[in-house]
Amino acid sequence: VRETVGLFDASAFTKHRVYGPGATAFLDRLTCNKLPKVGRINLTYALTERGTVRTELTLVRLAEDDYYVVSAGAAQHYDSDYLEKMAPKDGSVVVQDITTQWGVFALAGPNARALMQAVTVAADPAATYANKAFPWLSMRQVDLGLCPTRAIRVAYTGELGWELHHPIEMQNYLFDRLMAAGEAQGLKLCGARAQNWLRQEKSYRAFGSDLGRDASPLEAGLDRFVDLSKDFIGKAGLEKL
Repeated sequence: VRETVGLFDASAFTKHRVYGPGATAFLDRLTCNKLPKVGRINLTYALTERGTVRTELTLVRLAEDDYYVVSAGAAQHYDSDYLEKMAPKDGSVVVQDITTQWGVFALAGPNARALMQAVTVAADPAATYANKAFPWLSMRQVDLGLCPTRAIRVAYTGELGWELHHPIEMQNYLFDRLMAAGEAQGLKLCGARAQNWLRQEKSYRAFGSDLGRDASPLEAGLDRFVDLSKDFIGKAGLEKL
């Protein structure tokens, strides 16, 4: 990951689709960070009434009122239950647990861009992954061979990288394609322990160890992910801590 490129299986992530005419207002009040624009992503937190971290969420805005919500794999049932309980009961918001429908491969390392270009079906793969066309914290729909993929430019290791969210039925195909194309890029399979060391080197927090329900995002040094100019659940408690 430091010198070539590594592949991590992150399919255990919890994934929800939250959509409907009330989805934007619902998620805006539920989370403490500003919402992303369409095609962009944000890291944010749902807080308890006391202002401590209830759960960590990555919001991918697919359309004005359509969001792909990613959270920790261990929190699947907890997060699903919380989202459904908090959603309006007037039918304006639909919450779908789609965890098992989507697989996730994470590529990270200085050769990640070259590998993405090698497996992408496009008129100009190099232009597709240029910084200006595909900036940090953005999402693009790309075709990796025959596999339609939500490519998200983010890397938990802190290196150049993408998360590849794909239909689970295409996972074996995509894995084989990545491994074949990655041979020339020095691609290696990596595990969760390697990822944990790498994210610590970058001072990236992990829910359950570096932050949790006993502390606020401010206490965890995550001020940049809190927008105190808006109203959200737990704001009053957070301001008292």
